[in-house]
Amino acid sequence: MHAAGLATMAYYYFDFRDVKKQDCNGLLSSLVLQLSAESDPCSDVLSKLYSDNSRGMQRPDIGALKKCLADMLSLPAEDSDKAKFISLSTLLTNAPISRGRHPLVRMFWNSLKKLPI
Repeated sequence: MHAAGLATMAYYYFDFRDVKKQDCNGLLSSLVLQLSAESDPCSDVLSKLYSDNSRGMQRPDIGALKKCLADMLSLPAEDSDKAKFISLSTLLTNAPISRGRHPLVRMFWNSLKKLPI
């Protein structure tokens, strides 16, 4: 679907070997960047965040990143048949497997079981 241009997709893997990929800031920053690369309207939302933060001289706080992502997810689809998917993954033995709900987005959370070697 993504290759055919029928879906917008963003992925995030919580890597517990990399401190930068263990928190909300890493998650939000990654999703915002991926979605902005997928569509011009999302890119415009990111440009506003950039401008609001001294043209990149200061890091946006978590609240600003959340609002930016929410604004991107609330944009009408450029093509009414285009689906949005967000996939979140982690390597945890007891992490829940669930699906988030959003009227415009399909969100998936999965836990990859660590196999004994």
